[in-house]
Amino acid sequence: QYGWLGVISGASLVFFAFLGFDIVATSAEEVKDPQRTLPRGILGGLALVTVLYILVTLALTGMVPYTELAKAENPSLATAFIAVGAGWAAQIISVGVLVGMTTVVMVLLMGSSRVLLALCRDGLLPRSWGVTSKKRQTPERLQIAVGVVVAILAGFTKVEALEEMINIGTLSAFVLVSVGILILRKKNPHSTGYRVPLVPLLPVLSALLCVYLMMNLTTLTWVRFLAWMALGVVVYLAYGMRHSRLAHSE
Repeated sequence: QYGWLGVISGASLVFFAFLGFDIVATSAEEVKDPQRTLPRGILGGLALVTVLYILVTLALTGMVPYTELAKAENPSLATAFIAVGAGWAAQIISVGVLVGMTTVVMVLLMGSSRVLLALCRDGLLPRSWGVTSKKRQTPERLQIAVGVVVAILAGFTKVEALEEMINIGTLSAFVLVSVGILILRKKNPHSTGYRVPLVPLLPVLSALLCVYLMMNLTTLTWVRFLAWMALGVVVYLAYGMRHSRLAHSE
């Protein structure tokens, strides 16, 4: 499907290309002056990558008609260079993609272990898992567990299904964060943590745009997402709700 709807559908599928920037925020405990350096790193990286994506898109549009790319079974950036007879460039791009995806996966694995560490500290997951190594002060136990789970999923699940699940999961997380900002501003207006500008306009706009992108994903992806969310609710009701710090403080 081409036109504006096609662009939005494509954006919903390749949203994972912007993953990694939000993961940087999970390393706040390991960063010097995080309130100053993290926003600069995240926003600066986003701006740079967005400009590069736009430039690549413009170059690709001028190189090969989109109808030619659509004829390929698995069209990619390398496909465009092969179509214009620059096979050597396609090989370099393929190696670059492999290296780039490897670094992204490593960052996501690191961020996942930090998120789980926070959940364990809050009691939403067993606290015995939320320990760090004495030598490196990193959650080695969680890091190994995340690596094993990811390896199993990668080996026995279709990549296309994982891509869409990653997209809808990330978008839903962004929606919750945006809504959470509004709630925190009301319940804890004097917080000394990170400050968000243009509240409530920016959080509301962010939540609506993320929901709009989610609506362009397939029905099967939504079914899998709801099943995954249901599993999370079961874990929370069966364990997290009774063992959380919030429950013990009340």
